[in-house]
Amino acid sequence: MIRLAFLSDLHFGEGTLKAEQALVEDLLAADPAAVLVGGDLTRRARAREFAAAQRFLARLERPVLVVPGNHDIPRGDLWARFTSPRAAWAEAGLPVADGELVIGNWAILGLDTVRRMQKHLDWSAGGVSRAQLASLPARVAMIGERRRLVLCHHPLRHPMGLTGRERPRRADVALELLARLGVEAVLSGHLHIAARIAGKPEQVLAPTALSPRTKGSPMGWLKLTLDDGPLNIEAHEATEEGWRVRPL
Repeated sequence: MIRLAFLSDLHFGEGTLKAEQALVEDLLAADPAAVLVGGDLTRRARAREFAAAQRFLARLERPVLVVPGNHDIPRGDLWARFTSPRAAWAEAGLPVADGELVIGNWAILGLDTVRRMQKHLDWSAGGVSRAQLASLPARVAMIGERRRLVLCHHPLRHPMGLTGRERPRRADVALELLARLGVEAVLSGHLHIAARIAGKPEQVLAPTALSPRTKGSPMGWLKLTLDDGPLNIEAHEATEEGWRVRPL
């Protein structure tokens, strides 16, 4: 049995030190084997926000797989957004390439879905490139017969009834390919809600970990228990009385 912590949308630059300390304490009390971070480490992709995120991750003293979110590239500075969108991310020592975490009989594949621009007005929507799609079969082959999850910032499947948010480019193509490759679930953030959306692969959404901009789900994180059975998930939700844990 393997326990993993999955958190997303830390948004350093807008949260509080009190909330950060409570999150660290609850994560360490759960004693996960590793931590998955689904992007939006920062609010404005500033160097000091990345530095705060790095300090937070170092406090956890666990292996970490992290992917960027749309807030992790410049928004107002269009020159930087188009010429060096991940400069601050790289300077902070965070990985820019799609990576993997292998633990026991499981493998989690990182997928960078952040894009500099879109053909529509929602530039935050992200996408999966043709090059990423082409590389996925070889990446899966490298991990052998292990069970597979994918970690990315943008949900490839949205909850029913969600309006006003675009899905990532090539989301349907990516879902079809991931299903063929035996990926069991896609872990994402972006929407600031905790949810499980049925399908092949299943879509798992983490709430915001630290941002006060909640969207119907309290701040918190998800605990994944991996064993020989189906994926087991518990939501750890921050309340005024402390942490509330419920099945997701």
